[in-house]
Amino acid sequence: MPSSRPLTPELSAVKPQLRKDAEMLSASGGHSRAFFTGEKQSVWTIWHGRTENKNGNKLTNNNTPCLREAARTLYASRRHTVETVKERLKDSKIMREGEKVKEENIYKKNEYIVIKGEIFKITGVNTNKSTLVLEKPDLPKEQLFSTQTGNKPYPFQGEDFTTKEVISLEILKGKYVFLDFWAESCGSCIKEFPFLKELYANIDRAKFEIIGIAGHSSFNGVNRLIKQHGLTWPNIFDDTNKIVNSYGIIGYPTTLLLNTEGIIIAKNLSGEKLQEKILGLIGE
Repeated sequence: MPSSRPLTPELSAVKPQLRKDAEMLSASGGHSRAFFTGEKQSVWTIWHGRTENKNGNKLTNNNTPCLREAARTLYASRRHTVETVKERLKDSKIMREGEKVKEENIYKKNEYIVIKGEIFKITGVNTNKSTLVLEKPDLPKEQLFSTQTGNKPYPFQGEDFTTKEVISLEILKGKYVFLDFWAESCGSCIKEFPFLKELYANIDRAKFEIIGIAGHSSFNGVNRLIKQHGLTWPNIFDDTNKIVNSYGIIGYPTTLLLNTEGIIIAKNLSGEKLQEKILGLIGE
């Protein structure tokens, strides 16, 4: 670790917070990652009482002294103002008690992660080392499918529950498409139906389409809800959960908004936020 410098009065005032965060991280024993920047950027991965640097070299058997030194180095750097330090604390990977992980910082199996400009697929987790198992895909990004923002979703073909017409993402290119994964047992999904119904009735369908995909549901349950709520947009009854499984859906409702090129531009929008987004995109 680089040697520490004397602290300026301004930085001394906020130094204890990072030390507290470092001690909390050390005590958690979890699979956390802390980013500290001093004269040079260093990445420290901490797990189960071990600290290693980005090259995998073991530094110490006791996290806290190492992290405190990293904290001192960060706050001693004369290149950081109080404002930038606070910003780094806000955006750091240190999780405070009661804090929730942002959705964009959560990665799932078979999703992609960009490291130094290169794309890797997450194929699993090495639980012994608490590290991700990655593989380099052979295809370019435009040919990779994912449920992540900025990617193309997995292609599928289904049948509209009511009209029996064929539905596919390829057919819908040129429109903004809202994919709504729902289930008959999902109360939040059903509560959203009236809002979607109003939105669908008052929007240019030449520019926008809703596709409902009902998974983990029975035929009778889907039929009852479509009729009861008067759903007029296409709905696919995914009786074998083939589409649901390909998208890795683990909870309902799950929604994806696609642009006219079929790229995911937003996830899990609902209510007024969905309306504002759609109206802003199509200019109504």
